[in-house]
Amino acid sequence: MKNTNEIKPVVLVVASHFRKGGAERQLSLVAEELARKGLTVIHLCLADQPVDLEAESIPNLKRIAIGTHSFRSPLLLLKFWKICSKYRPSTIISCVTVCDFLACFWATFHREVRWLMREPSTFQSTNRKQRWSLRNWLGKFANVVIANNKGGFEYWQQARGSRPTVLIPNILELDTIKARSLARIEGSESLIKENFFICVGRLESPKNFALAIAAFHEFRKTFTGFQLVFVGDGSLKDNLISQAKHNGDLDAILFLGYLANPYPLINSAKALVLTSLFEGLPNVAMEALALETPLILSDIPSHTDVFSTEVATFFNAKNSDSLAVCMKNLAIDSGIKDDDSYAHERNARIEQWEKSKIGQSYRSWIVPDDIPRKVVPGNRL
Repeated sequence: MKNTNEIKPVVLVVASHFRKGGAERQLSLVAEELARKGLTVIHLCLADQPVDLEAESIPNLKRIAIGTHSFRSPLLLLKFWKICSKYRPSTIISCVTVCDFLACFWATFHREVRWLMREPSTFQSTNRKQRWSLRNWLGKFANVVIANNKGGFEYWQQARGSRPTVLIPNILELDTIKARSLARIEGSESLIKENFFICVGRLESPKNFALAIAAFHEFRKTFTGFQLVFVGDGSLKDNLISQAKHNGDLDAILFLGYLANPYPLINSAKALVLTSLFEGLPNVAMEALALETPLILSDIPSHTDVFSTEVATFFNAKNSDSLAVCMKNLAIDSGIKDDDSYAHERNARIEQWEKSKIGQSYRSWIVPDDIPRKVVPGNRL
């Protein structure tokens, strides 16, 4: 006879959206992998957003939308409490401040619940200092903080002392990226020349794209048949256009805005150029590596910790001449893809980001001993 006191662990994955941003997308993939590994997973979205049907056929996975993600909504806490009371999660995984607050609130009254806080970055946004301060405070109470980059891991390891902090990188959707890279370029195919460099990301000061425009101006003094293509939107778009116009390079620089599928462009580019002054985990560089697109990266720790000189070329993040030299060298010789050391290092890196491996890393913190939890009537152990 089956022992009714033995149950599968229930994992509640909480995000503000199902797949709107990078962190939410990653948490959605983690939820799917945990369900595939036999855990019962409730993927809770705070915002009122249609459920993504891509994963609806996965057994053990249920997606729920609350309808609000505002701290100001009096119904938010009530709805969250009702869902937790109904499904009685043994583990909660959260990301972004409001989700961390809800997870902390439930875990405070249910000390048997294991709370994993996913920390995507150490960057403190200048316009959200209050939220970052709250999140940093909440992180000191989580059972485990999961960082996706070395900088975040070291920060939380120091902030939390002996409490567990673990480094688990993001999932790389290799098959999806390769399949989508074969599609036609969205809308601007006729504007793209054969040789171009691509910059992908928000047009904001941390991305430092003004350096790319300055370097491209120097690069064009030697090579005139290239373009510089920007994919992404942001508050500095007009400033960057003005800079390109002032340099006399606007005819060779394209601002394509946000693209739902940038992979055909990344796949066709001479190189991906990232000029960031600081980053969390550089997802777009990981994706470009999967497509065997050469990488030209600023020499910040978030880049040098993840990529080696076998698969990337690094430049001084504050020196446009340094970047221009890298662009010139690659324009002359782009044979990096044929190098044996490149192939070996690329494959080794991609293997670390394989979704089944990342899913197992999360699972090991949810069910560390692989023993089903037992329920004593009236208590949850």
